[in-house]
Amino acid sequence: MQPRVADLRLLAGALSARTETDLDVLLRLRRVPPAAKLTDFFDLAELLLAEDSLRAALSPLDRERIDALATADAQTLSAALTTELSERALLAVHDNIPVFLETVTRLAREIGTEAAVLPDSDPAENPAPAPAGRLARGERALSELVIGLGDTPARELLRGGLAQPELRRLGTELGLDPELIPALMSLAADAQLVTLTRDGWVPTDTGEAWLGLDTPSRWRVLAEAWAAGFPAGIASLAVLNAPFATLLDIGFPAATDPLRLTFAQRITSGEILGVLSHGHLTIPGVRILTAPEDLAEPLVDAFPAPITGVYLQHDLSIIIPGTLAPHLERTLRGFADLENRAEASTYRLSDASIIRGLSAGTTAEEISTFLEQISLTGVPQPVRYLIARGGERFGSLILRPDSGQSRLTVTESPLLDQMLVDRNLSALALHRDSAVTAHSRFDPDVVFWALTDARYPVVAHTIEGTVRRPRRRVAPVAVIAETDYRPLIDVLTSAARDTPTETDAAWLTRRLATALRARETLNITVNMPGHGDFTFLLEPTGISGGRLRGLDKAADTERTFPIANITTVSEV
Repeated sequence: MQPRVADLRLLAGALSARTETDLDVLLRLRRVPPAAKLTDFFDLAELLLAEDSLRAALSPLDRERIDALATADAQTLSAALTTELSERALLAVHDNIPVFLETVTRLAREIGTEAAVLPDSDPAENPAPAPAGRLARGERALSELVIGLGDTPARELLRGGLAQPELRRLGTELGLDPELIPALMSLAADAQLVTLTRDGWVPTDTGEAWLGLDTPSRWRVLAEAWAAGFPAGIASLAVLNAPFATLLDIGFPAATDPLRLTFAQRITSGEILGVLSHGHLTIPGVRILTAPEDLAEPLVDAFPAPITGVYLQHDLSIIIPGTLAPHLERTLRGFADLENRAEASTYRLSDASIIRGLSAGTTAEEISTFLEQISLTGVPQPVRYLIARGGERFGSLILRPDSGQSRLTVTESPLLDQMLVDRNLSALALHRDSAVTAHSRFDPDVVFWALTDARYPVVAHTIEGTVRRPRRRVAPVAVIAETDYRPLIDVLTSAARDTPTETDAAWLTRRLATALRARETLNITVNMPGHGDFTFLLEPTGISGGRLRGLDKAADTERTFPIANITTVSEV
């Protein structure tokens, strides 16, 4: 589909009147490649009116906006909609009056005739409540994902997406089908809880702070990120009594594959979060899309009040009969391992978990005191013995930085003997320096986590000898580098400044070249010196040396004119 020449001229003129800030906004909205070979605003207009570019620009527009472009009735446009469509260069504005582009209107009509018809159904005045416990389970799944990535980052394939072993591992840890993990990862990334680094997917500082929020607040952050993944216009469709999957075809007739992929992922994560149930929006789902300020009420019943008491068992297990207050759970996870997540979750204490807590800077006395405060059954003797034994072992393996490398010191040489033959530590390339010391060429943080994962009682010290707790590759929120359109904008505005009085001449040449490519016949008026103006019905056949060659359709003969003598060009 070739853009109409009149549209090119109209849009090029409108683009040239934009400020540099407005041009920057347009180039980002329409995702124009920064390296696009554009020499002037005519080139930009031609790129924006190309069919592929237009289809991508129309994709996120809902039926209302597509219909507005298709009907081309300026009287039906609100000021806000006029501004929005103009900002995307889908119509022009002249003297504050919207002017439709026939190229855009034609495509919008084509899309509209193929679109699904709105269903004959009443608004869903009584959407279903979220299934019991679904919201809490969804929030827990995301919490465990963020925590799990803090322990072990998930590797990303070079071509994109998680490796199958990672999908299976995370599925097992979360108790979910591995096929659901990509949708959860996408939601966690949209909420800025995780980010991709050279080590794989890891939590962000935002994600770490999110884990400290109360449960309803954590769920709300996820739900807001879920809702933000949809284009404008989804709110008006959310009240329809129709399966959510059909809203894409009903409401977004120009949807392309990227938008369809977004919808598919949001349907998967929506079911897990509880904003969808069996393909239909629940009450929290409708609220988050239409009136998020009214979300508090349905969340009250969805998230029961957190508990503050647990049951310590003689077998070193800890039973949590409900949802433990987040600040208590975070402390508990510092020295206990989650064994089973359910309505009544189970944690377990071990030598390794106690050492982990001590390495983080918590003392044995603080662990004992904390358990005494939250236990409804007291602290059994086996638990006290385990904590005491951990305190005794703590400090038997010290790790210090040493000139960019790592220095290890043990209290007893048999421990170092064991480490030197441990295949799990072979990648550290440990080299013995004495009966109780060794070194590794790797960074202390790398060595610390390798030893921790292999369940050695390592304690990290600073050069000064104070205890420190290395963070496991927790990343700040990734700052996406802004695309720099400055060079392209400079080219466009410079072209306009260099020929401020030659716009018509530049347009004339571009108009004739376009007609030449399209084999279009034109009415061309030429000034014949000493004889006045004459109009010819001409099909351009060549342009060179400032002259136009063309076939005179009326006289069936070839003619050549200096372009400088052409006064007007119009469509037949």
